[in-house]
Amino acid sequence: MERLIYTSEANGRLSGDEVFEIVETSARNNAKRDISGFLIFKDGRFLQLIEGETDSLEVLMQTLERDPRHHSIRTVKRTAANQREFDGWRMRRFNVSDAERHLREIADKIDQPDARATIMPLVEEFLAG
Repeated sequence: MERLIYTSEANGRLSGDEVFEIVETSARNNAKRDISGFLIFKDGRFLQLIEGETDSLEVLMQTLERDPRHHSIRTVKRTAANQREFDGWRMRRFNVSDAERHLREIADKIDQPDARATIMPLVEEFLAG
């Protein structure tokens, strides 16, 4: 099992409805691939954390590379994971207008201290930027 965090830039201006559609489609597809995680969209940029088996993440990343709705995909962190931190979140979307509450929700979901030490600074940095 692995955990991967990446960022990307939206192509053009995505509406809230378009981002919602991305999340809904991702949730359906991720359930089939046994992938969990979350997506944050802020100022035309995405940060996504995904976790699952290596093969499943590879297939998803190949699909994301071909997705015309974004570009400049950059893997920020990729690590082996002993367990899922976001089990049950097939693709959770966070609204940056209530970032503080969402940061607490993400932090509360993480059980492993090493995962918390890796994930939270990256999320906080993204939201601050």
